[in-house]
Amino acid sequence: MRHTGTVLVVEDDELLSELLHAGLRSAGYTVLDAADRDTAAELLAARPEIQVMVCDITMPGECSGAELMQRAKSREPAVRVVGISGYPADRVPDNQANSADEFLGKPFALSMLADCVCRQLKKR
Repeated sequence: MRHTGTVLVVEDDELLSELLHAGLRSAGYTVLDAADRDTAAELLAARPEIQVMVCDITMPGECSGAELMQRAKSREPAVRVVGISGYPADRVPDNQANSADEFLGKPFALSMLADCVCRQLKKR
């Protein structure tokens, strides 16, 4: 199934970011990438066509992925957020997992991510 929409991928692991980008792009999405919260915030402010943000919940740095998701949702309420993490859902603190509209624990199939993004687009 071909999908449409613009997705921002926020992932600090360059190899994983490239894989997520390629998988979403092959599913039909337009994909933008950010390796950190500052770049993600700049893209969200400058690119109103972003509909879904896929964000690693446990990114290092002074602002976690969960904090970035909360900030994004407060500034851009129409943007849907998919949180991803190498930790299983039952090991991610509720305050972090609850920042996302939907959560996927790594590893996951790229088709699962594409379907998750599709579900979030339908909820906009």
